[in-house]
Amino acid sequence: MKKTNPTKKKTKEDLLLQINLLFTKQMEGALTAFFDSLKGISFVFEQNEKNDYKQSLNYESIKGFVSNQERIRSLFFSSLDSAFKYFKQKEYNFFINENLSISNYQKIDEIPQDNHEVEIIMMLIDKAEKNSEKCMHILTNIFSEIASDKVLNTNQVPLSPFVVINSLVSSMENLDLSTGIRMIVYNSFDVTVMDKLNAIYLEIVKHVSKTAEALSVIAHEHKSQQLKDKNYTAITRIFSKFHLLKKTNPTKKNVALKTILHVINILQANVINKQKKDANYLISSNEIKTLLIQGIQKLENKAPQKSIAQLDSDTISLVAMLFKYIKKDNSIAYPLKSILLNLELPLMKVALQDKEVFINKTHSFRVLINKMSFVPEGFSDELNDNHKFILKLNEILSVILIQKSYNIQLYDNLLSELDQFILKMKKRFNLIQKRLKEKAVGLEKIAQVKDRVAEILENKMHDVYMPVYIRDLLINTWKNVLVLEFLRHPESSKACQSKVEFVELVLKYSQVNKNETITFEEIEKLVKVFSDGLSLVAFNAKDLSDKNIELMAFLAKTQGHKDKAAKVKKFKLNKNYHNLVLYLKPEKKEIHKEKTSIHDYFLKKAAALKVGDWLEFLPKDAKKIRAKISWISPITGRYLLVNSDGIRLSDKSPEEIAEAFRDKKCNQLQTKPLFDRALLEIAKEMQKTLKGH
Repeated sequence: MKKTNPTKKKTKEDLLLQINLLFTKQMEGALTAFFDSLKGISFVFEQNEKNDYKQSLNYESIKGFVSNQERIRSLFFSSLDSAFKYFKQKEYNFFINENLSISNYQKIDEIPQDNHEVEIIMMLIDKAEKNSEKCMHILTNIFSEIASDKVLNTNQVPLSPFVVINSLVSSMENLDLSTGIRMIVYNSFDVTVMDKLNAIYLEIVKHVSKTAEALSVIAHEHKSQQLKDKNYTAITRIFSKFHLLKKTNPTKKNVALKTILHVINILQANVINKQKKDANYLISSNEIKTLLIQGIQKLENKAPQKSIAQLDSDTISLVAMLFKYIKKDNSIAYPLKSILLNLELPLMKVALQDKEVFINKTHSFRVLINKMSFVPEGFSDELNDNHKFILKLNEILSVILIQKSYNIQLYDNLLSELDQFILKMKKRFNLIQKRLKEKAVGLEKIAQVKDRVAEILENKMHDVYMPVYIRDLLINTWKNVLVLEFLRHPESSKACQSKVEFVELVLKYSQVNKNETITFEEIEKLVKVFSDGLSLVAFNAKDLSDKNIELMAFLAKTQGHKDKAAKVKKFKLNKNYHNLVLYLKPEKKEIHKEKTSIHDYFLKKAAALKVGDWLEFLPKDAKKIRAKISWISPITGRYLLVNSDGIRLSDKSPEEIAEAFRDKKCNQLQTKPLFDRALLEIAKEMQKTLKGH
């Protein structure tokens, strides 16, 4: 029995996972050295803290940073993992650190230079890239291979210096560090981690080179098959079967291809002349066939004794079927369809000379037609004669229509020109997408924090008798303070915990306990915490003073400090303030969802949607709305939907999308290129016709 080569069983996902695990393991050691280095720096500061106030502050900051190392490690590796997840989802342009706003596809001259920290970060990235240039070149090629031969730049590799340094920045997001301390952290990270990246990369290259090489061989074997259109192969076989059934007579001489092309050029010239008089004129597939035969008969005196070669005849028929499909395809916007239908004669001319336009999915004319069939990202869906994309397509169409001979270089150039044009608009689209995503992430974080704060307050206040005043103060005022503090700092931080502790203390101080005396000094201390908290939510000076006096007067009266209460000015308290109420958690309403089968087709279809998919919504008595899934919330799973301009339309849950699918109010738009889906449908229709014979 032959032994199978285990490396051939490796998939691209396996290789990506293998690299991810190896890199994480190597980085764990480097990060340990980084924290050990900071401990050493902390020790130096500790020796000098008694004699130098600034050194004392530095010591506390570094000590706090090191004590948070488990959390920093967790965030750092989470950030690294997110880069690999982006890559796996084929999102090669990403922002590892949303706050820093440096994307991995920006050039250095595009980075804002007015930010000293950003300059330091870019300098560290540049230095590490130069030190590891050879290894990064190899790794970039390996990752390009994993990305199905997409040409990537260094920063798009999920273990690049860009990703590493930004993962550090992301892990420090909620730490209150001075600029000086941050510079110390960056310097230590540079020495212990960034300078070691080349050795880490070399180790990874050694481990995965054999697997990558095997993968490359497998990919190369499959690449030619993937690029070939199997539907075209099926169509040619069906044509052959038709000819056998019809017993086509091959005895007649063939009309020269040169003659057919000459007639097509004449027909094309006539179409151009007619369109000068009537801009909406289009020649139909049936007219083309009739006029082609008539044209050949005029040019060839012995035309009855000649026939179009079978392969050429099949090609002409296939082109006709392709454009009949285009005419019926409702997913193509009418203005685009009007332009595409002018390409029947040019495509016929190309296909007769170069069958690769049907065989090879990457043929430049084929790809050009595919890209002309939909509005790309960054352009408005509101198509009209002055639309930028329409104007560009008409310009390309004009060039194609005047061509008399076939030159593949022309179509390569036109495709390149269209790609550059689209890319300019896509940059703007990507910028809008970034801002939208940042806003969505921010809003979701706020909602998450609000829910957490509400949960904390409910747990602290549940089943407790308290004065009406204290209940309202906590729910209406202090809740906002907690939300803001939780947004700024981690829940475990001193800043957040002190605000939570206030809830416990104010509940305690508002109760009369004969066995425990609350001193006026304790009340003053608590009111100071209250005052500091209120200052965060932008109360004006008078409001702040009034609320402090009100709380102090209330607590002083509650605890029986009548002598001390006189110090708190004469503040008139509402009579109802001291009324006791029992606070109970609000009952959560049960959401009765319509029971759906575990095997619900529409729910599965909605859950399978991914970033980049396009949907078409069909509202009643309104125009169809195209929407792209721009972002999927990792917390709620909701889809952020945008139009082709990148403008936010709405956000919907998978259940809402499934319901729209079920009610036929939403369709998933075709993602297959026009040529691919057209040839697939043509092959199916021809197969049906063949079975009917």
